[in-house]
Amino acid sequence: LGTHRVNIVANKLDLLPEGATAARLEAWLRGATRARGLVAQDIFLVSAHRGDGTRRLLAALKAQAGPHYM
Repeated sequence: LGTHRVNIVANKLDLLPEGATAARLEAWLRGATRARGLVAQDIFLVSAHRGDGTRRLLAALKAQAGPHYM
């Protein structure tokens, strides 16, 4: 697995405790991903409930998939 690049999608952004920052969460997710032998290509923090970050996620996935999957 070592060099496999993955997208990390963290949902429930709307439920983060007060004082938690996106930067801190992203840093933790990158470290946890690396500890498992993976490389985070991108990290998406989303709230499916509120819709936060979902457009960015969908746009990135469409761009990565290319025209053959549209």
